[in-house]
Amino acid sequence: MREKENDIMEHSYSPFALLLFRFKKRPPTTSFFFVFLIFLALFQIISIYSWGHSFFLPSLFTSSLVRPALDTPSLLHHEYESSTRRSSERRGGENVTAVARSTETNTRAMANITADEAEPAGYHKNGDEASVATDAANKSKDGENKQKSCLLALNSKDWLNKPRYGNEPSNFSHKLLSSSIGFSQEGPLLDHLEDLLDHQNICHEKSLFKSLENSDVAAKDETLSIRMWKIRLMYAAFYYHQHEHAIKEDRDRIRFDSSSTQNDDGHYNCHDDMEKYKVGSFDYECRNAKLIVADIQSRGIGSLIKRDLFNIFMAGIALNRTVILYNSLGKEGVGSAPWKLSSCPRHDYQCTFRPLSGCVPLIEEIYNATVVDHKDIGNYLNQFHNPLIAANNSIAAPPPEEDTRVIYYANPFSILRISPKFLMQLNRIAHSIIDELDPGDGRIPVLRKAAEAILSDSDVKHFGKFDHENSDSMIAFILYFLRPREDKARLLEEFMAKDLPEDFDSTRTLGLPFRGSDKCNQESECLTFPTYMKLLKSRWFEEEGFHQGHSNETNVTANIIVTSEVPNIMELARDFSTNELYQNKMPFHINWITNTNDVHQGNGAAHRPKLTGGATADDVMLSILSSFKLQMNAAATIGNCCSNFHQIIFHLLKGGCGLHIDNTGQCLQYRKESIYQLCCDVRSRRSCVKRRLARLRNEYNDGNITVSGVEAKLWEE
Repeated sequence: MREKENDIMEHSYSPFALLLFRFKKRPPTTSFFFVFLIFLALFQIISIYSWGHSFFLPSLFTSSLVRPALDTPSLLHHEYESSTRRSSERRGGENVTAVARSTETNTRAMANITADEAEPAGYHKNGDEASVATDAANKSKDGENKQKSCLLALNSKDWLNKPRYGNEPSNFSHKLLSSSIGFSQEGPLLDHLEDLLDHQNICHEKSLFKSLENSDVAAKDETLSIRMWKIRLMYAAFYYHQHEHAIKEDRDRIRFDSSSTQNDDGHYNCHDDMEKYKVGSFDYECRNAKLIVADIQSRGIGSLIKRDLFNIFMAGIALNRTVILYNSLGKEGVGSAPWKLSSCPRHDYQCTFRPLSGCVPLIEEIYNATVVDHKDIGNYLNQFHNPLIAANNSIAAPPPEEDTRVIYYANPFSILRISPKFLMQLNRIAHSIIDELDPGDGRIPVLRKAAEAILSDSDVKHFGKFDHENSDSMIAFILYFLRPREDKARLLEEFMAKDLPEDFDSTRTLGLPFRGSDKCNQESECLTFPTYMKLLKSRWFEEEGFHQGHSNETNVTANIIVTSEVPNIMELARDFSTNELYQNKMPFHINWITNTNDVHQGNGAAHRPKLTGGATADDVMLSILSSFKLQMNAAATIGNCCSNFHQIIFHLLKGGCGLHIDNTGQCLQYRKESIYQLCCDVRSRRSCVKRRLARLRNEYNDGNITVSGVEAKLWEE
């Protein structure tokens, strides 16, 4: 046997042949065992070789230890980085760092995982703007352009397939964004400020707030210039806070489209996806955003804005949460009721106004939101009035439900003091917006001063009467919220063009928003129409540019812009004009200008109107906005500050929204004459009414005179 073995070795037979020879000399059991081992080893070798090529034979027992998982993240991430690095080198090396930072989303995109194989990738946790879709869209197979799904590369399956609280416009087209929303796709936000200011359609086109060309007016007064930039910066900060996450997601859609080819219908990949999943042109998942949601109560628009909505936004910015307002979810529970100041199918604020954010939560996220009460939010915000805590946030109590994605703000009606935390956040956002500018931009010095001025925003009550009366942050919020939808904005322009005469001269125009109906003897004392006109006569002589500017003219005509919810307001105006006693004592002839599209709903709330002629709640809201807009043309305005509606007009005027920057409005309550010092909340403040009457009797030296008697005596003077 030894010789046979030597013969085998001498002739260079394979080791396998030698083993077979030896097995012939072994006992049967031992030989069988060795043959089995040899067979197993050969099969394993063949399996490993096959896995390395295009075919694969599953190895027995040991295959799970030998074969790496095809979808192992580290392997795919390495392959993705290599691919993107090569792609970046072809593009000149741009965005290598940003691309490298994208992990899970880009990994899945390059892995060519279909919707059925894995949940779609999400938005980057670090918020980077690296291209999520470029390489995915360009990936080809066998020379064909097999484009990835746009939204499946960017959004979760749940968000795409479950009911969402979507925005207007609801068109399923990504291409509508530039005209409908105005997202700037490149460059600093402040370089697109003019477009952003155009969203505010109520302000006069030549107002100091909107018309940047008029900045030379403010340039003569540095204090005015800084204040106007302060308001514009806060307006832009509200916008940026609400849209930051949506803008990043939108830019990823843009990148996907830019690397895609059109289909047979001429549409891009994102358009097809949006139509397939019914994603509106202003709908974004905002997966990294934390949200604060609240349903809007049905009360007067002035009170609603100054209390509920401002509280919610103050909390949202202080807590760094995107604000989502909703109504009419179509299911029992919180927020199921429609907003009664609306009548379109949505039954929410978007029947009239632009969406406040591009972020769109799932309906179930709203219903399952953790409830946080107004008191808890107030406690968190109010602690920053302590200078020690304001200077060192690390010792502050933590925000309520800090780690929860969606919280619900319950009962936001009671007024909150403006929190330093809110102002600090606005200041931070404003500086970050300024940081986007080129360091050599000549606007930066005044912008920095304006941003710092945000921290000293005033919240002092004048005589303890009117909340947030002197607050520029309140003004900026009102300007942001009162942005009409594009279709409503066009109607407002048409209404004003019809209502103003061709020879309109604003320098001889007085504003008279007249509040009556349900306000009288409940929320406020009221005056008769002739008494208001007596005050306008006084204003004519007090206001520089009126009597002085027209003193050499004969037969002077003044415009009076009168707007009101009172149905017979123009009858009252005509009665005054035809009364010889009154006309003989007026220093000018009157040309009445009114909102001819005013619904005159008979009270101050669109949710309980007395409507005729088929008018709807949406018509009432449009009427309210058209009254705001028309009043921005006056050179002097008077109003009853017991009315939140009139306070909104004055806030707009103080914010530079009107044509005349010097017109900031005058409250009746701040007049020196007691007859105009109307008491608010008369049902609960009867003592105020008694004190006012006592002053009147003292002024007229008549212990029995009544308020109506004083009003009659005004025209005897």
